[in-house]
Amino acid sequence: MDQGKKMLDKADVVTPIVFKEHDNPSFHVKHFSAGDDLVIQVFPKKSFDVLGGRIAKSLVDTLGERGMSTVTIEVIDDSSVAKHKAVFIKCLGKGTDFYKEYLTHTFLENLTLNLEAKQV
Repeated sequence: MDQGKKMLDKADVVTPIVFKEHDNPSFHVKHFSAGDDLVIQVFPKKSFDVLGGRIAKSLVDTLGERGMSTVTIEVIDDSSVAKHKAVFIKCLGKGTDFYKEYLTHTFLENLTLNLEAKQV
């Protein structure tokens, strides 16, 4: 089989993204691994003041300040994506099973605390 045929055969293969989902009274979270990276999507069930800041605080509580150098956070304010603002997080190099399980569990606990905290 020639090289061109092999490349076309591989181009037709599409691997679906498999999300793990977590539901909470305040938010819904989906996450998956993309290669070595962990992608987390947060969909709040109501509007929160300073949503990006609360999520960033949850990540700092989970990863520490030094760990934030591998994180990108994007706040999506588009009603076609979610009813309220949504947040997409990409953690570079954190897609392995250990990180995925530790990070998501700890991040969800911290996120619950930070979203339910009263703003002063």
